[in-house]
Amino acid sequence: MFNDAVGLILFVTFLGITKQSTNRISVIETLRSFGTQVIGGVLIGLIMGFIAYRLIKSIKDFQSIFLISIAVVLGISVVANKFDASIPLSAVVAGLVVGNNSFGKDHPATQFLNRVWQLLDGILNTILFVMIGLQLLILPFLRHFWLIGLTSIVIILIARMISVSLIAFFELRKVNLVNLSILTWAGLRGAIFIAMALSLPFSRYREVILSCCYFIVIFSVIVQGLTLNKLVDKAVRKDKTSVSVKV
Repeated sequence: MFNDAVGLILFVTFLGITKQSTNRISVIETLRSFGTQVIGGVLIGLIMGFIAYRLIKSIKDFQSIFLISIAVVLGISVVANKFDASIPLSAVVAGLVVGNNSFGKDHPATQFLNRVWQLLDGILNTILFVMIGLQLLILPFLRHFWLIGLTSIVIILIARMISVSLIAFFELRKVNLVNLSILTWAGLRGAIFIAMALSLPFSRYREVILSCCYFIVIFSVIVQGLTLNKLVDKAVRKDKTSVSVKV
């Protein structure tokens, strides 16, 4: 979640840089925009998350608890948008505040709230990907960018592998090739990728960027998503075999 939020913040920041009226990039304006997005998003998330937690904990009626959770989500969108803060980051922080605090074993929120939001998440994701599929029908330029689209897939996989390898090396002082392959293949890309591309202003580069994003997301969902479990199972079987051989 933080990856998506930080990615969106960087996207908004760089997009703001391109829209600056002067030819020279203002470092102060860029830092101000980034600080507003990040610090404002975190503060709003903390405040709204604490309010939500206190309200939910004081109520035993599940319908009211569910309505409060929806009101918090909508309230974060309104408040964060008012102060030009990051809405995704605010939502992530608020979710961490609510989710990491205990309501008690028998509280309705502990038993049902997480399940209901998981169901809503699945429904909304289904609707979203159906809309993405419909969007493909009105993007005739996709057929002109096969080469750059496939190249983008290779580049993003290499970038994922390098980022995971660096973290593993500095933290663990070693790199396990099996774990590295799983972590690299598990870097799935979703709707936020396309949402950012669709929000770009019209220019001669917009179609290229949008096409690359569609190729990456389609490859991620269909190829990586459907083969990830098989890759993990294969790695587990290989690990068990190596352990039995050593024994």
